[in-house]
Amino acid sequence: MSRKYGFELEFTNQRVGYNNIKAALIASVALNHPESRVIDSETFRAWTVKSEHCGMEITSPSIESSAESMDMIKNVVDGIRRSTRENGRIVSRDCGFHVHIDIGEFSLKQIRNLCRIFYNFEGVLFQFQPSSRQNNGYVRNIVEHGTDWIDNFDPDVYDDRHHESDFMFDHSNAISFSRFVNRGTVEFRYAAGTTRGVKVMGWIRLLLTLVEIAKSYPETIAINRSESIEDLKDFIRENNTCCDWINSQKNRCCRWIDGRLEELRIGNERRAQRRANRNRRR
Repeated sequence: MSRKYGFELEFTNQRVGYNNIKAALIASVALNHPESRVIDSETFRAWTVKSEHCGMEITSPSIESSAESMDMIKNVVDGIRRSTRENGRIVSRDCGFHVHIDIGEFSLKQIRNLCRIFYNFEGVLFQFQPSSRQNNGYVRNIVEHGTDWIDNFDPDVYDDRHHESDFMFDHSNAISFSRFVNRGTVEFRYAAGTTRGVKVMGWIRLLLTLVEIAKSYPETIAINRSESIEDLKDFIRENNTCCDWINSQKNRCCRWIDGRLEELRIGNERRAQRRANRNRRR
């Protein structure tokens, strides 16, 4: 069984310009996803582009999860980078990368298990992101709300009255159910903006894996917070899902986790070295 997903990538257009980034998207979609198109109005049937707080945002159409779709989104994002890199950076610390996954068929138990997984591993998931993504107003963590809301959380009975778990319908939460009632989707807002297709592909694969584990897990997942990368990888490896494709991707998922952490480590070392060099020149 495949699962539908979509994503939003935010860009700053201060150096490159809105129309130039849009042209890069049009060219990349034409080459790598020719059965789709780019339009200016929001829809789930095409790639869209619109203004956003940080400059602009591109939104993918609804996509079926598969190895082929992973390659396609990687190539589309890489195509944008190749077309714009000579003119300057199009990603700033204010840019985000949001993923929407269809969970409309989930039972209440499966939804709560999904919340438990992300509660347990939220500290690990933030380790994959720069510090600017942590509790910055656009990405509010869920751990600070404790755990009682999980057992009381029921999207199907949400209304205008105030419930203990109302914060989960806040659009700015790291995991948000603001569109669940109307569209059956959950949004994950942890990630920073990027123009690297392998990062987009790897992050979406990780999220899809955790969603499928939540659906297939036979029992209620215990609350047991962890900051350990190895705990997350063990959790992924030890829990099979009903989706054969996701099961086949587990090793790639864990390798991406290791690669992403190494990339962040090298980046932090380089930034520290640049700061040290600036201080010496002063």
